[in-house]
Amino acid sequence: MSLSLILQTPLLQGISRRDMLDIAAKAKLSFDRYMPGKKIVLQKCVANRLVIVLSGEVELNSESPCHRFRTLEFTRKPPLIGLESMFSLRQEYPCSVIARTAVETMCVEKADLRDLLLSYPVIRLNVLTQLSRQATQLRLRLCSSLPLTIEERFIRFVQHRLLVPVGAKMLKCRLTDLATELCVTRLRLSGALHKLQDEGLVEMGRSHIVIPNFERLLAKL
Repeated sequence: MSLSLILQTPLLQGISRRDMLDIAAKAKLSFDRYMPGKKIVLQKCVANRLVIVLSGEVELNSESPCHRFRTLEFTRKPPLIGLESMFSLRQEYPCSVIARTAVETMCVEKADLRDLLLSYPVIRLNVLTQLSRQATQLRLRLCSSLPLTIEERFIRFVQHRLLVPVGAKMLKCRLTDLATELCVTRLRLSGALHKLQDEGLVEMGRSHIVIPNFERLLAKL
């Protein structure tokens, strides 16, 4: 694995090569390779290590607490997986992570991450930056104006369930359940979704809705 690639990760940006060699000697860093379809972490499992995707494309697969909605995100640049959960009251991975192509990862155990945070100000700053970005995104979503149309309700519904607000997405659910969640009839929801499909913003399927480019869909708000 290229050292320059490792130093470009959100956790280690700004770390010198000398410090990186020191970190490799002190911390337990594990490097793994996954073939397409292999599960890297599972939702609700204990977040006892930080997972960083170095190369390849992954699927972020998250199921709602009610088990009626499942959101799939496809990305080559996922967040630091498990960061927001490792030291929280609920220490669980927020989603399952599955390799879509050949994927290489670097993992940092929880105890080692704690020691790195205490020893390296640059890593502390990187982690604070990542957590602050997540907190800002959540605050902006909560402060956004209330959706008026059915299309806007649908977009907000999807947006509030995403970890990465860009790229291709898929929502798996029954249309009846989605209509109930959005407080509209199934017929009106179907009409709104077909209107979005005519605009090339979504693709309707059996028990799933594909969003090829979420940025384009979000631009309708």
